[in-house]
Amino acid sequence: IVLGEQWKKFILDISPDANVIVLNNTVKIPELVPRDVDKDIQILFLGVLIERKGVLDILKSFKKLKDIGILEKFNVKFNIGGSGIEEVKLKEFVELNEMNDYINFLGWINEEEKKEMLKRNQLFILPSYNEGLPIAILEAMSYGLAIVSTDVGSIQEAVHDNINGFIVTPGNIDGYFEALKELIINKDLRVNMMNQSRKIALEKFDEKNYFERIKILYEEIGKKNE
Repeated sequence: IVLGEQWKKFILDISPDANVIVLNNTVKIPELVPRDVDKDIQILFLGVLIERKGVLDILKSFKKLKDIGILEKFNVKFNIGGSGIEEVKLKEFVELNEMNDYINFLGWINEEEKKEMLKRNQLFILPSYNEGLPIAILEAMSYGLAIVSTDVGSIQEAVHDNINGFIVTPGNIDGYFEALKELIINKDLRVNMMNQSRKIALEKFDEKNYFERIKILYEEIGKKNE
């Protein structure tokens, strides 16, 4: 059992005769909470602050957005939930580039705090250099956030480029800059992508479907072993 088609291909390249079944991660779909998309734009990252998560890449793209006045004009806030060995380095970058007005370091947040952040933010960003199919992205989609992420692991099975977000090559600062600029400036695009995220989550990643598929899978295995 693998998380996505990319992992299925990986396994079959190693063992062509393997019986590989794709079973995506899933999440509990929450009740939809209306957001005021006209007030300000809040962007969320959730995860461990380590190098492979790529948060410094996003801060560099935010520096470019700051330099052309977009962050101030649209009242943009980047909320970083998590802690780790990169935290000091990231905070030093923010301080050095006078970005404290736009970047919030939340530290490690609990489940209830996470839910509140998912209700409040409009965009979710995960600039990782490697992943499987992150629960964090699926949770963000279930709350109706547009996504900016990388083309690693099975992320593209959840984040459809130009549909419910943008896919960027890991480490591509200009790619993040262009994606974020477009989503910040273009309200209609942002709202549409938010709606599409929720729709995809309901159709493909609802945990109700997951448990039903697991049940069927084990029943099939049981019949083969009879």
